[in-house]
Amino acid sequence: MISLFLIVGVYAVFYVLWVYIILPTFLSPLSKIPNAHFTSSFNPFWILWKRYREQENTTIHAAHEKYGKIVRLGPNEVSVASVDDGIRTVYGGGFDKWPWYPNQFDNYGLLPLVDSLSKKREVVDVLELNFSSTMDFVNAFIFGLGNGSNFLQDAQTRRHWLRAYWSRRPFRFWDGELPLAKTISKRLGFPVVPSRVGDATSVIQDWTLERCKVATNWTQTITQGSTGEARTPAIVFDQLTAAVKTTTADDPSLGPPELQVASELLDHLAAGHETSGITLTYLFWELSRNPSLQASLYDELRTLIPCIGFPPQASNSGLPPSRAIDNLPLLHAVLMETLRIHAVIPGPQPRMTPFPPVSVAGSPPLDPGVRVSAQAYSLHRNADIFPDPEVWNPARWLDPSDEKKAEMGRWFWAFGSGGRKCIGSNLAMQEVEMKLITAAIFSNFTTHIVDDRGIEQVDAYTAGPKNHRLMLRFERKTT
Repeated sequence: MISLFLIVGVYAVFYVLWVYIILPTFLSPLSKIPNAHFTSSFNPFWILWKRYREQENTTIHAAHEKYGKIVRLGPNEVSVASVDDGIRTVYGGGFDKWPWYPNQFDNYGLLPLVDSLSKKREVVDVLELNFSSTMDFVNAFIFGLGNGSNFLQDAQTRRHWLRAYWSRRPFRFWDGELPLAKTISKRLGFPVVPSRVGDATSVIQDWTLERCKVATNWTQTITQGSTGEARTPAIVFDQLTAAVKTTTADDPSLGPPELQVASELLDHLAAGHETSGITLTYLFWELSRNPSLQASLYDELRTLIPCIGFPPQASNSGLPPSRAIDNLPLLHAVLMETLRIHAVIPGPQPRMTPFPPVSVAGSPPLDPGVRVSAQAYSLHRNADIFPDPEVWNPARWLDPSDEKKAEMGRWFWAFGSGGRKCIGSNLAMQEVEMKLITAAIFSNFTTHIVDDRGIEQVDAYTAGPKNHRLMLRFERKTT
């Protein structure tokens, strides 16, 4: 007589084979999509390992070059590298964000400083300098001028904050991809994420709460009419606070309003300073490698009225209109090309297929809940759109035909697209931050490389220099 245990065992084996191998490999709609790896149809560990090792972007790009505009990365995950039937469908079609996102996001003196460093002929880590500038910019925008950070001048606070922020980086993988494994390992007493990461997060959260308290007190001071300080209203902070209080009044289960506001703003502070700081660092590096282009940019910047000179002249005070800075063609081309080849967020932006089933990039209709993504790394390296894609060439953005300009714009994806694209793109690029900082520096200084070892970008979601630094020397313009 056949043993009951044998029957159960055979059934269990058949069930596992059917659900985890046969069904996804041969019968799933995804089975018609080329596999990036021979295990992709039934096993997610290959792509998880690539993400953990920070090899994801180049690996996915190689798969697209080999198999085409859509590839299967895992049993329930695909990547697309096309516009009309790819990113427009996924990012403009109401696909929800993959749960990865909430797991990842829980939580005034630039020219004088550079002038002082240039006079001393000191070597400068411009990555740290740019993080400082962009953090101060974003803080001033959110909390009002005078209420935010002063990283440019307060080196102790700056380094303490940045050290805490970057100490968490090696462990982002667990929150984003395997949060359950993180929780289980902690309960078993062998945490994959050490306690010091939590301590670092507390430092950042406490600092953000303090900025919120300063802004709250300043708003109350303005309301009471007892100002007298050179500060501006905390408009973004005040509007967000008012909106959160209204929402919390309707649903008290959301928690204390001040913590909701601080959590939201911490996301903006973290993303805003890091992405712009890294972009500026690669822009400075590329210009330092191209002295003739740096000189041409200086000539263009001198056409601004008034010029961004330092020290400012009494007859030439203030800044030129932001529109005038934004309309400088070479400055725009330099920034666009840096964002193209050195995209700070070059990797996949995961979304989740909705109901009813939908096709992407020529695939069969995909069931709801499939993880689908595109990545700027591949879109920006389409040689049909960007000839010699591995070459930093700002000239490609200067005076292209209307047709060529439109096509490059369709494939340019440094800020994403659709309803959930980067909300800070205008602040970062068109209005003030990156173009103004670049214009201010290169109107007054030339830059020279001292040490660029490890300047290659890490192959990760946020792609800064591998050595986490770039050492330059600033030289004061004499004309």
